[in-house]
Amino acid sequence: MKKIILICGVIIFFTIGELFPQNKYDSHLASESCIAIEPLMSHNLDVIKVLYQNLRESPVLYMLTKPSFEPEWMAGAFTIDSKYYLFSAEAEFNIWYYKMGTRITRPDNLKSINKDTNTTKTADTKEQSIKEGVTPSISDIKSYYKEVEISKELYLLIKNTWKAILINAKPTSGILGADGVMYHFRLLEKTNVTMGGVTWSPRKNSNNGLSVKLGYLLYDYAIGGNKQAAIEKEIRILCKDLLKRCR
Repeated sequence: MKKIILICGVIIFFTIGELFPQNKYDSHLASESCIAIEPLMSHNLDVIKVLYQNLRESPVLYMLTKPSFEPEWMAGAFTIDSKYYLFSAEAEFNIWYYKMGTRITRPDNLKSINKDTNTTKTADTKEQSIKEGVTPSISDIKSYYKEVEISKELYLLIKNTWKAILINAKPTSGILGADGVMYHFRLLEKTNVTMGGVTWSPRKNSNNGLSVKLGYLLYDYAIGGNKQAAIEKEIRILCKDLLKRCR
């Protein structure tokens, strides 16, 4: 009887590992080709379309965040007229659910992004059905946008860190789990070379978890406030740590 229970326990353990596989690939991002399937790719284009609507220039780098039950958002950096900026953009509603007829929003956009990389829903998230007879269109979704100028030195530190993170991206199987948060990393060089990688709800202290943390810090810095000096210090420390880990 004990042997049967033990065997069943082992089977359940490995089954859960396949359903929730984030611990398998926390040391590196997965290549974006691992999820190059419909409808995920077309949905990504919809998200980009919404979040790009207020950008003054195409980003050089970004982290695109797609929670299961919250509005999608991104944070990143761009350069224009020899100046350097961090930016954040958040959709008014969760775009995936909006297309299916449900508005999911937070009343305090660009103020209280959840920092738990594994949390699927926050207490202040609100849902509302779209009226019958109304065809949902992503062109109706607003994007809340913020930007702030930074030094060239900080910009290059972040860019070099992003590149190091993405160079380590590898083909990885089983990266999609149940409800969680999907993070897309992109670096777009002037040479038209695009680097991309993705992770799903990583552990906080893993390489991927720290990469995601850096994305959240860029978001926090971009929305402003009186804590930018402390956030910049944390960004610098984390970048140096990630550069060491990616060697």
